Amino acid sequence: MVAVAGWMNRHQQDAISYLRVENQILREKLGQKRLILNESQKRRLATAAMKPGKDLLRQCGTLFSPSTLLKWHRWLVARKYDGSDRRGKRGPVPTKANMIRKLVLEMAEANPSWGYGHIHGELKGLGYKVSWQTVRRVMLDHGLLPDPDKPYKSTWNTSLAARDARLWKNTLTKRRR
Repeated sequence: MVAVAGWMNRHQQDAISYLRVENQILREKLGQKRLILNESQKRRLATAAMKPGKDLLRQCGTLFSPSTLLKWHRWLVARKYDGSDRRGKRGPVPTKANMIRKLVLEMAEANPSWGYGHIHGELKGLGYKVSWQTVRRVMLDHGLLPDPDKPYKSTWNTSLAARDARLWKNTLTKRRR
């Protein structure tokens, strides 16, 4: 058992000495050029560098300094326990708000007789989760609602046009019967 353990230890020492020489040659070939690693490569090196420790890494002559490797490991541990990505985002998502605003303006332009309640119902029917206050605010901001301080007064022309439309609709329904 002792002979086998000694043989395995000598075999491992030979592999380590070969890897040291190989690293030394690679370092000479590389010169002062900077190696750029992606995140996955940094993670693999940092986790492997934690096992031997700083002193053994200095002896091995690694491509990166032991302090750099350990810094990468600290960064990985800090990222693992960083909960900022799981915290709630503050405020509305701008793209969603812009999309809702665009839809409200398109509906209000295509259907000038609709109020914010009607547009809110249509958006709800389409599957958008938006409050009626939001629809009202968008319409007020763009001047699509009458001024709340002034009483609503329709003009004579719009009253006549609405009456004529009702009369025409009633006449058509009577003729169909």
